Amino acid sequence: MADARSRADAAMTKAEGVDTRLTRLWSNRYNQKTADTLEVYFGFDKAELTDGPRRLCWVSSRSCRATPRSWLSWVATRTRRAPWTTTTV
Repeated sequence: MADARSRADAAMTKAEGVDTRLTRLWSNRYNQKTADTLEVYFGFDKAELTDGPRRLCWVSSRSCRATPRSWLSWVATRTRRAPWTTTTV
C-alpha cells in the first residue's frame, strides 16, 4: 500500500510541474519580441532573388539557428516595387 501511495505522490508532483510549465508557456504566448526585421523585395512577376538578398536571408536563418528560443517568420506580399539590386553584404 505504501508503494502505491509513494508512486501516486510522485506522479502528482510530476503533473504539478508540467502544469506549472504549461501555464507559464500559455500565459506568455503573445509576449513575442521582434529582434530584427529584414525586408527583401522581389522583382515584379519574378520568383528569384539576386545574390545580396539571398545572402541576407541565408545569414538571417543561420543566426536564428544559432540562437536558442528564436524563430524566423517569412511573409510574402505582392507589390510593384523595383527589385533590390544591392549585392554587397
